Amino acid sequence: MLESRYLDPVAATTLLNNNWLKNRSVYRGQKDHYVKELAAKMSQGRWVKDAMEVPMLVDTNGVLYNGQNRCRAIILANLGVFAQVRVESPERCRELYPTLDLGKGRDIADITGLHKGSVVQPILFLMRCSGPAMESRIKDEAVVTRIADTCIGNTLKHFAQKCSWHKHNRCFNSVQFKAAMAYCVHKRLIPDYDVISTLEMLQTQREHLWTPMFRLYREQIMFPSHKLNNHPRSVVNDKFCRAVYTIQKRMKTQKRLQLSTAYITNMAVDVRNAVTEMAHA
Repeated sequence: MLESRYLDPVAATTLLNNNWLKNRSVYRGQKDHYVKELAAKMSQGRWVKDAMEVPMLVDTNGVLYNGQNRCRAIILANLGVFAQVRVESPERCRELYPTLDLGKGRDIADITGLHKGSVVQPILFLMRCSGPAMESRIKDEAVVTRIADTCIGNTLKHFAQKCSWHKHNRCFNSVQFKAAMAYCVHKRLIPDYDVISTLEMLQTQREHLWTPMFRLYREQIMFPSHKLNNHPRSVVNDKFCRAVYTIQKRMKTQKRLQLSTAYITNMAVDVRNAVTEMAHA
């Protein structure tokens, strides 16, 4: 049911307090230029109730699914306005949510509720590395969710749990290293129970406690002797393929990381097969 509803700062605050748990995160208040633009229109009398093509979405229990920025703008402008509000059952709101792509656009992380930097971006990197067939599906939330429900997603979630990365070890916080760790768990190159202890080790500033291969990886990635290959759609990406090799050989001692063409070729095939299998699980 579509209705015209008068929203003042109190009503807007109530809706934000009843925000759906899986609704996307938004920038707050004055830091968000989009919210400031909406607030300016309201303050200057340029706002009309049907100014937004997609109405706000609220369920019959008063839970907000769409319209966070409009509510924040009302609070920022400190005045009331009329807005188009669509009221549906909770079940219908959850069905409609993935189709809400206007206003401030939603990406896969917004739709799935997964952590963008630690879970979604590494998964999308692996999908791009798997060839055109999988790359064409990077906007399919069902595929991303299926992959996130596997051991790959479970591994990546460790990166979202209060990992602390500093200037000296930021190379381990890259999308490619996260993807490499998840891939290695899937291929059983590292036990899943070793992931947490490895991340804890790499977060410490006492580098002498790191295993030699991780120190070598850090040196070659952060202080390369030549230009790195950082192709975003290939396992040949130096940050990824060297990370896989480092994790696989983590207990070894070598003077440098040197990967053969055959090693990288086999890895490319394995990544494509693994991601395709999980996407169709």
